[in-house]
Amino acid sequence: MIDSDSKAFVGLCIFFICDKMYNCIKYKGIKMKTLKQQINHYVFPLIASQLLQMAIGIAALHFATAGSTHSLSAITIIQNFLYAFGGILGAFSLSFNILAARSFYQEKQQFQQYVHSALRLCLLFGGGFLAICLLFGKLFLRYFYGFQGELLLKASQYLYIMSGYILLLLLSFLFSNLLKFAQKTTVIFRIGVISALLECGLNIILVPLWEIQGAALANMVGVLYLVLAYLWHIFPILKQSLLQSANQMLAITRLGIPLAIQEIFESVLFILVFESFIGHLGNTTLGAYAVISQMFAIIKLPSLMYANSLPVFLPEVTQKQKSQLLKWLLRINFLLFIGLSIVGTLTIPAFAQLFTQQMFSHLTFMAGFTFSVMLAVPFYEIIKVYLQAQNQEKMVVTQTIIVNLLGLLVMFGCQMIHIQTYYSLYVVFGLTQVVLALRFSQAGFQQNLK
Repeated sequence: MIDSDSKAFVGLCIFFICDKMYNCIKYKGIKMKTLKQQINHYVFPLIASQLLQMAIGIAALHFATAGSTHSLSAITIIQNFLYAFGGILGAFSLSFNILAARSFYQEKQQFQQYVHSALRLCLLFGGGFLAICLLFGKLFLRYFYGFQGELLLKASQYLYIMSGYILLLLLSFLFSNLLKFAQKTTVIFRIGVISALLECGLNIILVPLWEIQGAALANMVGVLYLVLAYLWHIFPILKQSLLQSANQMLAITRLGIPLAIQEIFESVLFILVFESFIGHLGNTTLGAYAVISQMFAIIKLPSLMYANSLPVFLPEVTQKQKSQLLKWLLRINFLLFIGLSIVGTLTIPAFAQLFTQQMFSHLTFMAGFTFSVMLAVPFYEIIKVYLQAQNQEKMVVTQTIIVNLLGLLVMFGCQMIHIQTYYSLYVVFGLTQVVLALRFSQAGFQQNLK
C-alpha cells in the first residue's frame, strides 16, 4: 500500500496545480476567452493523466526498488536513458504533429498519408533501437556510466527487458496524437490511469518474485496496454490511413531531422552526458539525484503539457492572438513552476523515503538549489515549441547546438581540473536554459512583429 506521506504529497500537488490554474485563467478581454478555455480543456485532462500516472509510477517505483539504492539508481538512469532516446525519436512524432495539424483542417487524404508514413517510421526506429540495446546495452552501461558489480548487473537486466520500450513509446505517441486531433483527451486520461494502475499492481506481484526484472516486465505490460487501448479507439482512422500510400515519410523525416538534432543536443548531451558525470560522483550523489529528478519531472509537467498544445491550436489563431497566447502561457506556467518547486523542496525528505532507506545529507538544500537554478525551464519549453510550430525549427537547433556545446565544454573543463560537483553541473545546466530562453524569446518577439 502507498504510505500516508505519498498520499499527502500527491494530494497537495494536485490541489495546488488545480488552484493555480483556476486563478490564472482569469483573463482580460473577450477575444481570447474561447481559445484559452479550449486550451485548458485540452490540457487539463493531459496534466491530470500524467500526474496520476506519475503518482502511481512513484508507488510502482517504491515497490520496484524495495528500499535498495542500487535498484533506484539503476531504474532511474535506464528510464532517463530511454526517455532521452524517446525524445530524440519522438521529434519525428512532433514533426508529424506539425504537418498533420496543417492538413487535418484542409486535406483529409494528405492527413491519412501522414498517418501511414508516421506508422512506418515508428516501426523502423523502434525496431532498430531494440536491436541495438540487445547487442550493445551492457557495454554501454559499463563504459559510459561507469557501472560495475551489482549496479551493472541490475541495470543491464532492466535494460534488456526494456529494449522494446521505445517501439511501444513511439506507437503511443502516434496513437495519442490521433486522439488529440479528434479532441478525445479524456480518453487518453482514462487509458493512462488504467495503464498506470496495471503497472503498479504488476509491480506488487512481480517484484517479490523477480526483483528488478519484475519491475521491467510490469513497465512493459503497462505500456503495451496503453498502445493497444489507444489502437482500439483510433483503429478506424488508422484503417483508412493504411489504404493511402506512405509517401510522406521523407517530409516527416526532413522536418524531424532538425528537431531530432535539437533533441540530441538537449537530451543526449545534456541528459546522458550529464548523468554520466553524476554517475562518476559516487552512489550517494547518484541516489540523491535519482530522487530529485523524480520530483523535478512532476514540477515541469505543466510546462510540457501546455507547450505540446501549441502545434494543435496555433494554426487556428491570428498573429495578434499568437502574441497574447504566448504571454498568457508563459505567465501561468512560471507561477506553477515556482509554486510546485516550493512544495517539492519542502516534501523532498519524505518523498525520498518512498524509494530508499538511505538518509541523504543536505537533500532539501540540494533540491531547492536544483529547482532554483532551473527556473528558466517554463520559458524555454514553451517558446521552443512555439518557434518550432512557426517553422523556426532551424533557428532553435542552431542556438541549442551553440549554447549546449559551450555548456558541455565548461562541464568537461570542470571535470578535467577536478572541481566537478553536483552543484557545478546544475549551475551550468541552468545557465544554458537561461541563455536559450533569452535567445528564443528574442526570436519569438521578432516573429510576432512580422
